[in-house]
Amino acid sequence: GNPFVNAGSIRNTGFDINLTYKGSANDFKYDVSANVTTIKNTVEDVGSRGKDATGKSIDYIQVGNTRTQIGRSMGEWFLLKTDGLFQSQEEIKGYVNKDNVIIQPFAKPGDVKFIDLNGDGQINNDDRDFTGSPWPKLQAGAQFNAYYKGFSLNMQLVGVFGNQIYNDVRRVLDGYQRSNFRSDIMPWSPDNMNTSDPRIGVDTEQGIVMNNYGQSDRWLENGSYVRLRNIELGYTFPESITTKAKIQNVRLSVSGQNLLTFTNYSGLDPDVIGNGLYERGLDNGTWPSNKGIIFGIHCEF
Repeated sequence: GNPFVNAGSIRNTGFDINLTYKGSANDFKYDVSANVTTIKNTVEDVGSRGKDATGKSIDYIQVGNTRTQIGRSMGEWFLLKTDGLFQSQEEIKGYVNKDNVIIQPFAKPGDVKFIDLNGDGQINNDDRDFTGSPWPKLQAGAQFNAYYKGFSLNMQLVGVFGNQIYNDVRRVLDGYQRSNFRSDIMPWSPDNMNTSDPRIGVDTEQGIVMNNYGQSDRWLENGSYVRLRNIELGYTFPESITTKAKIQNVRLSVSGQNLLTFTNYSGLDPDVIGNGLYERGLDNGTWPSNKGIIFGIHCEF
């Protein structure tokens, strides 16, 4: 067979800043440190991908619902764009292209409204567009240490901002197709029009089929979060006490990992690993970061 070769290239740019401040007041000592990181990757080459039906050279790699294209970042979401829900039959009839063709003739009130990007009067894969990136615009961390006599406190925070996650778990659940529903589901109905969840129905209707399109930005969510990664409180006994018991050092501690996460992401955990480099922001049921509380006793004899 053909040998493996380096078929593409990317350029990564960004900056990393680290700051630390130390202070003290009598027996109280402390230090605060923070770091900020940005990265932007730009695809410069994808190798020889052949040509499309029009004879134009293909300058991208399509994997699932992502597209890696020259001049853009790797694995960006390439999806159909939505514009809320249809609220009435009149709105459906009034949604036409420049030739007065009804764009979604099979839709009913409560169905998802899709953007006809190329204006041909129908919704298909030709209307897909870049809708978001799995790469954070900013990543940050902070650490605080404090010491007072025998007590010590350590806190670590991490933050990720500006990335989009494709919630594949919600896509399955919110398809309403013979599966469990979310407990907070609020499907559209004439009595419940102020909702983002479309009407309930089975996939024998074309409108319901379109509602459940996987290649839709309906399943994209903001993946930004701030997490208390670790917090630890400790106490070291003074030597005047430990030496009497012929112990050099005794320290008690209690720590917690991943106790608090602040995010608007509806999935189990916004810290998504993804499915390889091309689908970095795909959440297909990623196991969440475990929360833990640890008690410790440290002794030196």
